[in-house]
Amino acid sequence: MTVISAFSIADTAALVGDLLLSGSSETKAPELSIPAVGRVDDFFGGADGGWQILGLRQKVVLISPKCVIGWAGSWLQARVIVADLRSLAGQGPLTVEQIGQYLCNTTEQIDDLSLVGWVARGERFVKFNFNAETFSVDGVGQVMAGGTGADAVREYFNFRPSFTSVTGATSSLHEAFFHGVMMAILFLRAELHGGDAAATIRNSFGGGYEIACSMGGEFRKLSDVAFLVWRIDLSDPNHFNVALDLSIKQQYQDDTLLLRSARWTRDETGRPAQFDEQFHAVPPMYGAGPLTLPPTRESMPFSSSSFVHCFLVQKGEKFGIAGMYHSQTRSDQTYFQLKETESDLSFFASASFKQAVKNAAFGLQLD
Repeated sequence: MTVISAFSIADTAALVGDLLLSGSSETKAPELSIPAVGRVDDFFGGADGGWQILGLRQKVVLISPKCVIGWAGSWLQARVIVADLRSLAGQGPLTVEQIGQYLCNTTEQIDDLSLVGWVARGERFVKFNFNAETFSVDGVGQVMAGGTGADAVREYFNFRPSFTSVTGATSSLHEAFFHGVMMAILFLRAELHGGDAAATIRNSFGGGYEIACSMGGEFRKLSDVAFLVWRIDLSDPNHFNVALDLSIKQQYQDDTLLLRSARWTRDETGRPAQFDEQFHAVPPMYGAGPLTLPPTRESMPFSSSSFVHCFLVQKGEKFGIAGMYHSQTRSDQTYFQLKETESDLSFFASASFKQAVKNAAFGLQLD
């Protein structure tokens, strides 16, 4: 099961999908961890078989530069669809009519599958779906969602945070990325702080997220991005207490998704101390190219050109959630950056970044 969603902001098309693969198995699942939760091979109590988390898989698939799909349901059925659509794309540009006819002809073979996607029509992109929900959102338009997390997508768009550029760059692409990454990090925060009761994992979706957007007439996946989940305590009026709970860095090597993650606490000196560090290499649905090994600390530091922040803000017994997304060039690291050594992690935060965080936290008005 899964969560997938397709939406657009003005002329920018976007698609979001999770990574968690689950299913029934007659044997005990191998030892397995996912970034925000840790060990999950016995999450559903399937030590002797039954419903289990089986691993991480890419569910956002670039069929061609002009076509992208997200799938939910049967991994085996999805592999067939992906192979067939990539074969059709190799014969010439795909059209939404071609895709619709193909799905109509294969309905009986894909009864356990949901799809959402985009394909080019002239200079624009049009949506298509199979066994997915559609609903309208003010300011966004029609949103498509599939999988066991479809209701969570609806909840996100009902709640969705307003888009405000913290670095001055505004466009439909920036806003589409913003809603894609905000959806992802809010789901990750639910996994992190929900633990064994996390509604995402209990509904068989999560583990990590991919975001694809149309850029320059072609689809690309968001790469070189770091997701950071923070906790802010406003209970002491004289102290703005901020602590890092989770960091996830992701980027692509060829078509393989590389993930590095760590959960964080404080050591006896108050410095950030990591635990449950993980490294993953998640291959694409298609091809049998050379094996890509998981990253290392040296090959994949947490520093990034794009950061997504989620702040869980507490004041007394009240809680609120705020989010921020910003990108920066490699030559301009003056807004926010992580500095990492073998044993330490520190943060460079400009005065404008600190003020933006305070504005976000106090703007929740937890009084």
